[in-house]
Amino acid sequence: MVEAEGTGAQPGERVVRAPAQEMSVRIEPHPERVVVHAEDQVLADSEGVLILYEGTQPPVVYFPRKDVDMARLRPSEVSTFSPTKGDCSYYQLDGGDDDGSVAWSYEAAEGPVAPIRGYLAFVPDRVDIIGLRAS
Repeated sequence: MVEAEGTGAQPGERVVRAPAQEMSVRIEPHPERVVVHAEDQVLADSEGVLILYEGTQPPVVYFPRKDVDMARLRPSEVSTFSPTKGDCSYYQLDGGDDDGSVAWSYEAAEGPVAPIRGYLAFVPDRVDIIGLRAS
């Protein structure tokens, strides 16, 4: 079996992430356009991204689904669970060279992370993100 890239899970296996101690959560809109490229093609292009700041974790950029080329992605067999964000679904490049996850989404995020519900984030070392500067 091959590990699903960046998740610590095998395909078809569900990983439960341990809760971080009292993690603060902040979500802010990013003021500029952000574009994601993979394999020389645009995967996402948006002026409506949200930045999730969660405790001491690096900030994560979430894209509205309407601004993502979903035809280029296919659902992965990998899923995880976060006590602060809920169930997480992963996506692979459709027709890509390998089976590693390139994006993820919390389809039913609630509470303080509800604004990212249905948005997609991209695995930073699997794509090029252009236009992202600290806000």
